[in-house]
Amino acid sequence: MSRKYKLRWQDRGILIAVFILLATIVACVADRSKLYYKRAEEDRALQVAKLVDRSFGPSLAQAESVIQELAQTTVDDQGRVTNFAKRSQELLGIDYVQGSYLVSKAGNWQANSGVSPGLKQAYRQFRRGQCEKYAVTKKRTVMQGPVTLKGGEAGLIFYQPVFVKGQLWGFAVVVTKARQLLKESLANLDQWEYNYRLLKSPVKSKKYSLLAKSKAAVVSPVAYSFKPSTSSGVWKIYVSPKTGWTYEAKARRMTAYVSLLALLIFCLKVVLVLCLAHTRFWKKEATVDALTQINNRLGFDEELKRRLKGQEDGKFTLAMVDVDNFKIFNDLYGHQVGDIILKQASRELKEAVTGCGLVGRTGGDEFTIALLGMDADDCQTVIQRILTADHEIDYFGQKIKYSLSIGYADSPRQGKKLADLISRADEALYEVKLSGKSGAQYYSGETSKPLRSQLGFTLYDIVANIPEALLICKPENCRILFANQRTLRLLGYDNLWDFFGRVNTKACYIVAPRDMDRVEVWLKKFMAEAEIGDVHKLTYHVISQSGQEIAVKANFSMVDNLLYGKLVYQTMTMA
Repeated sequence: MSRKYKLRWQDRGILIAVFILLATIVACVADRSKLYYKRAEEDRALQVAKLVDRSFGPSLAQAESVIQELAQTTVDDQGRVTNFAKRSQELLGIDYVQGSYLVSKAGNWQANSGVSPGLKQAYRQFRRGQCEKYAVTKKRTVMQGPVTLKGGEAGLIFYQPVFVKGQLWGFAVVVTKARQLLKESLANLDQWEYNYRLLKSPVKSKKYSLLAKSKAAVVSPVAYSFKPSTSSGVWKIYVSPKTGWTYEAKARRMTAYVSLLALLIFCLKVVLVLCLAHTRFWKKEATVDALTQINNRLGFDEELKRRLKGQEDGKFTLAMVDVDNFKIFNDLYGHQVGDIILKQASRELKEAVTGCGLVGRTGGDEFTIALLGMDADDCQTVIQRILTADHEIDYFGQKIKYSLSIGYADSPRQGKKLADLISRADEALYEVKLSGKSGAQYYSGETSKPLRSQLGFTLYDIVANIPEALLICKPENCRILFANQRTLRLLGYDNLWDFFGRVNTKACYIVAPRDMDRVEVWLKKFMAEAEIGDVHKLTYHVISQSGQEIAVKANFSMVDNLLYGKLVYQTMTMA
């Protein structure tokens, strides 16, 4: 890089600070993203475990309904066992039922097949434990297990107390296969792509035994403890995704993305700092306006100082030139037309001062001219040449006219300092604007500041607050070009869209039908006889949006407009 663009120590400090900040952000993202994704995956696994917990309820309730039905249908009111063999055989058709039994209080067993020693031992443990007291007291089904069934499969035993005439007769016993009983819930885990390990502890015991597990082992699982019922003991399930935990990979990807973004931001910052260093240099060198290709304010000031060097007492005239109503051109035709006007105005000014001065664009639509070797009297020819030039552009076949206003002061008569001359030429320019624009004014020595309040109102401020309805129309076709808010309120419209959509931009469409012929005749006469500035009065009826006729007093005036030609201004008040 050239010495011209050498970075300052502040630039290097900014780059170092940005690098440290971005590195800190990347480090924080690396740490926090791992925690975030880990917590998100573990929360999802925990939600899966909770869903499984809720799904166990219907399965256990189904087993309870089976044993309750067995108790109710196999022991009659006299305490006799009836229909047990048939009902027991039917229960064996349920896939999760290993066997069903009736045990009297005296210890007599009813079974289709033999009773295993393991079952009798489990029954004795049940009778000695708290579950038996709970079942009898609450008359509720209780669960025991897990127990090991034939073949090593885990099972659950359900006990239902049987009462005859309010007295305990014994218990109905159903032995179930745990995996088959809970197969729908466990199938959900497979469907959700989770490995699992399901454990259960007996009531009032902290020792857990395996009930069911997936084919694949759980890895760094999430554990969740729950109690499907008050008499079922504590259950615990461990779950982990079949595809493994992915939070570390996600965190690495996020860190990589953020690192790439940080690198991009740092590179952009480097480019920005270099551009700023470049701009600092060229800002001093940039003297040409990009749009008009003439001097800008900096270029104009430097060129004028260079030309006046050694001629501090020499005479010259400084003029401020402004495009009249420039904002209207931008608003009405678009900024492209405004740019074309500025380009043409700059060419006209440059041609007018060639050989006797210089010109610069010193504001949006404002130009400054220095006529060297001329006082105010000497420069009249140049000023008149500027004012009388053909200020017109052709925009796609449409002729658009514009005008210029000029305020000027000369040196040394009205000051030697450039700032003083600019201020006085600006005062003279405002005198032109206050007088109607499109002209030239030499600084009179009187300030126009007290009168500048005249220019402090926008068109919208004025027309929105005129206490009368105002319409502006083309005389040849009565097309409405403008309607103020008072007009809308008088006619009952909420907005311009509704108004123009109803009247189709035609002024005749607001006239009540009964006055239409009379108004048309009057308008023809007005357009034929009216002079510019004359005011003519007419009373007629208009029709509102709701169809109501409203009597109005109207004043009509013919106006000559630079952009539109002849226009009809109409104000209305209620009669």
